Amino acid sequence: MTVVARVQNTNPQWSPDRRRLISWGKAPILAEGVPVDVTLKVDGPRKVYALDVTGARQNQIAATYKNGTLQFQVSPADGTTWFSVEG
Repeated sequence: MTVVARVQNTNPQWSPDRRRLISWGKAPILAEGVPVDVTLKVDGPRKVYALDVTGARQNQIAATYKNGTLQFQVSPADGTTWFSVEG
């Protein structure tokens, strides 16, 4: 799962009226993380992990399961925009 507000290359160049992209810019890609309360309907408890840029687990995110619903929170403090929900 990806949780992000805005994503763009570094230093893209726009026309003065901002209607045309003149240059795509360059790496690194800039991503704005956002705080989000996530609620998912699932058939049982799950574990949620923050992922690094390779897809490897960084740390587990606290999650609760009750009556078919999994709830957890993510934020920029997690240091990533990628998360894994595993059963």
